[in-house]
Parts: sequence; structure tokens; C-alpha cells
Amino acid sequence: MPIGYTYITSIDTGKVVLLYAGKKHSEKFIPTYYGSGVMVARLRKRGAHFRVHVNSWHETHDELNAAEIDLIAKVKSEYGRRCVNISFGGDGNNRLLWETDARFRKKMIAANASYKRRKSISDGQTYAWKNPEIRERRSMAIKKAFADPEIKAKKHQAIIEANQRPELRKKRKSVAIEVWSRPESREARIAEMKKFMNTPEAIEKRRAGIKAAWARRKAAAG
Repeated sequence: MPIGYTYITSIDTGKVVLLYAGKKHSEKFIPTYYGSGVMVARLRKRGAHFRVHVNSWHETHDELNAAEIDLIAKVKSEYGRRCVNISFGGDGNNRLLWETDARFRKKMIAANASYKRRKSISDGQTYAWKNPEIRERRSMAIKKAFADPEIKAKKHQAIIEANQRPELRKKRKSVAIEVWSRPESREARIAEMKKFMNTPEAIEKRRAGIKAAWARRKAAAG
């Protein structure tokens, strides 16, 4: 059974027809999904006319990523500047561009810096979380990803590296101080911690941790 498809969106601005290529994780075609690119969002606000068609279906995540990369490369090669894709497709390519391409980094910062853009992202995430079907689909995707040892190791390493950045640690410290300085927030956090710490799972985890620590001390003492 396919897990997703690649597609090409034609965008008629009234003056020129532009093209955007991408992938969508879905078992069925969604004719109203035109892409999540920055330029797609901008052109939709300007009233351009969109039409999308499926290019190919794929049964694995790796195949879908590879197909998206190939399709974007093909569209860029054939249509040049009429192709509005910024990234090269596939998971991780935006990160690679961020690290190696100063122009791409500047464009992404500018695109996501505005209040409207941040609010749009926030509203979209809120809607998705409140939708049981979308929330379940995302939850299953996350569980599937973390079931892969390689992906789990990469995400774990990325989290460690991110938490070691001085600017992030400083920001988190500032937020924590601000939250704990408000009585209502402090009480709510304390209540959440008590509730979590008193669950059978948390109690058993602490008990196992204590036993393991004493076993290590005993082994070290000979």
C-alpha cells in the first residue's frame, strides 16, 4: 500500500505559469493540497490559481524522499526560474542548505520572522493538534520514526547538540525563570509534576533507577 505521492502544482499568476514539485504523505490524493513551500504560501495570498496532479506513488519513506529529490531536480532543470522550489527536497535537505548556503539561510530567516508567518504556523499546529485524525496520524508517524534505531540515534544526538548551544540554554533559563516567577504558573507546574511523579510507571522507574545505582556502587566497591 502506498504511503504517499509526489506531485507537481501549476500556479497561474495571470502573467506566467509557475511550477512547484513536492511530496505528500497520504494514502489518497488530496486535490486541495498544493504544497507547503514559502513561495506557494505567498502566491496563494496574491490570488494565483492552483492546480495539482500526481506524479508518482511510493510505498516507503525512502522511495518517496528519493522521488521528490529527482522530481524537483527535473522541474528545476526543465523550467529554470519558473520552478519556485527553494529546497532540493527529501528529509534533511533544508538542514543541509541551512548549514552550507548563506542565501538560503537569509531567505528562511526573513520568511519566518514576521508576526503573520509565526501566527500562521501556530494556528496551523493548533488546528492539527485539535483534529483527532491528524493528531493520530502524526503520533503514529513519530512512533514509527523512533522505532528506527538509526533515526532515534540521530534525533537523540541532534537534541544533545541543540541543548549544548549557549544561546538556547540561556533562552530556556530565561523562560523558566519567567514561568516560575508567576504564582499561578508555578502552582500549575508543581501540580503537574506531583501528578506525574505519583503515577505507577514513574514510581517504578525511580525504584529501578535507585536499584541500578546501588548495584553500580556495590560493583565499584568490590
